Amino acid sequence: MRTTHAHPIAAALAGLALLATLSGCAGSTAARSDAAAGGPAAPVPAAAGAAAADEKAASTSEGTAYAAPGASERQLARTAKLTLVIPDPAKAAKELRGVAEGLGGYLLNENVVTEQKDGYYVEPSTVTVAVPGTKLDDALDALSKIGEVRNRNVGSVDVTTDMVDLEARIASLRASIARVQGLMDKAGTITEIAQVEKELTSRQSELESMLSKQKALAGRVAMAPVTVTLRPPSVVIQDPNPLWQGLTAGWAGLLQSLRMLLTIAGALLPFVVLGVLIWLPIRVWRRRRRPNAPGLLASVLAPATVDAEDVPAAKPLDAPRDRPTTVDG
Repeated sequence: MRTTHAHPIAAALAGLALLATLSGCAGSTAARSDAAAGGPAAPVPAAAGAAAADEKAASTSEGTAYAAPGASERQLARTAKLTLVIPDPAKAAKELRGVAEGLGGYLLNENVVTEQKDGYYVEPSTVTVAVPGTKLDDALDALSKIGEVRNRNVGSVDVTTDMVDLEARIASLRASIARVQGLMDKAGTITEIAQVEKELTSRQSELESMLSKQKALAGRVAMAPVTVTLRPPSVVIQDPNPLWQGLTAGWAGLLQSLRMLLTIAGALLPFVVLGVLIWLPIRVWRRRRRPNAPGLLASVLAPATVDAEDVPAAKPLDAPRDRPTTVDG
């Protein structure tokens, strides 16, 4: 019993692995690989083929939930950018949200700057909304009425090929999962069951990844993001007065000089305090060490005293002689 089932199950799993690799190229190639894998290596019973067909039909009906396109339809992922000049960004942002919600959309991102300087907003504001792709033109017309339009840009990316490819790969992978589930009934040993479960888990993970990509692409087609930049009115710049400009520059220079002086004083203050703390103890110590120094210094500097007896008497000065007077005759 063990020898009878080991070889067909292993061969069937190898054929399914090759089939999963080839099914990514195209749906028709995957169908031919399925037929080849079910031939000489491991014949697939009719019940498994019927289950695969039922699974494929079910996958087609489930794929309609994401609006999977046909080969003749064009699927466009559209985006738009709009620049408006408005006096009040908060009020304009509220109106933008109202327009988007009225068309069946919603708010994605909002950055409203209300800070002002000299009566003007310092930075522009941005609001991003999502609207249905089929109503993008109507949304742009309605948004343009909120302010003065300065720029309007609309772009689109064709994702038809990606969506059709994903649809074909998902259908083929679901059919492959159905065949692996059919092999589970034929597995008779623990080794065979483990191999089949490993292949089944791998295919289910790949299927979930593809379904996520398909849903993301469908969302890009269904909803179009619109980024609106809200700018304040332009400021008229006048030529500055030379006198006022000179006074402003001089005042700024004076303040800068004062700041520099204060900075230097602040930097030197710790060193001054440290020097005073070191100098005061030294001064006190020197005074205590030489208490008689001031008296000695005074005695040295005092003028010498001499007794009166030792000083010789001064000689009297000769009286001036009288000069003869002459009288003119």
